[in-house]
Amino acid sequence: MSGSVLLYTPGMLPFALVAIPMVVVEVYLLTQLVPRSGAPPTLTRMLIAGSALIGSAGLLMACLYVILSPNYSTYTAVFWAFNFMMMAPLGFWVIGVILLRDRPMNPRNPFWPILIALLATTAEILMGVLFTVGASDLYAFLPVMAGTFTTIWFLWSMVAAMVAMLFWIPLRPSVRRPLLGLTLSGVVAPWVVVAPLTGAVLMTGAMLVTFALLAYQAWSTPLPSSGGLGLPGWIVLSFLATSIAGYLVILAPGTSAALGFGGVMAAVMTGEFAFILWEGYSRLEPLPETHGRPSWGMIPVAPYPRGGPVLPDPSPAEPVEASAHRSLGD
Repeated sequence: MSGSVLLYTPGMLPFALVAIPMVVVEVYLLTQLVPRSGAPPTLTRMLIAGSALIGSAGLLMACLYVILSPNYSTYTAVFWAFNFMMMAPLGFWVIGVILLRDRPMNPRNPFWPILIALLATTAEILMGVLFTVGASDLYAFLPVMAGTFTTIWFLWSMVAAMVAMLFWIPLRPSVRRPLLGLTLSGVVAPWVVVAPLTGAVLMTGAMLVTFALLAYQAWSTPLPSSGGLGLPGWIVLSFLATSIAGYLVILAPGTSAALGFGGVMAAVMTGEFAFILWEGYSRLEPLPETHGRPSWGMIPVAPYPRGGPVLPDPSPAEPVEASAHRSLGD
């Protein structure tokens, strides 16, 4: 494994100039997919943003192709991928307007946060592969994946997206703060493989700070039992899994241990990302009910009409007010 946390060389500057703005674009797309309040986004908007995320993944794959085989054809593939990323969402928007109109997505369907989290994670994984191969001499599959899951180009880009969503979505402080503590583990995770002892100290520090915050919240504002682990329980289990995987890197350093630690980090961060998105969608207005039951499908049976939810009709005028209007008319 490389001894550099950054895993960056001067020759990777053109790719960094592509990758860093793509993180900014991804954060913007996520803010469009998860409104802060109000009605849920339309399926057309979900289709546009999803195709843009897929297009960004294709652009990263084309850049990787350039690194592996730099020639005229591979450079042309980069322009093709960039053209797809720019034009395909517009085409999908036209198709979506025709087929889906203004039907909203179902904010209570777990399909959407899981899908968006997987799309975003896939793009970040490809970014990690790009810099792992481009800034090192790794070409075998297992070393490349181990480097991918433990490089800042994957972990920190995931952290950037999650931190942005944590402050974009109006969460309760008792939810946002522990999740920020768990996200902090993604910031310090690259050191676990490069400098295991330093990484272990940093990871332990992030874990202790988060546990102290959870203990203080449980003492100051005890919550009623929900019958399950709840958010604090899942955060504790996530830190436990990352800690065990991290200590295995110290006890048995090598590609397998690094890959195991990176895989655990990827799973934890993807799960946290999906949970943040689920929290955002759960705050949106529910879909209209059909025959006393809500529509749980991807395309609602009783969608909002064009322009969003129907506002209630104004209440009829009071008798006194109505008689006054008649007297004025006379």
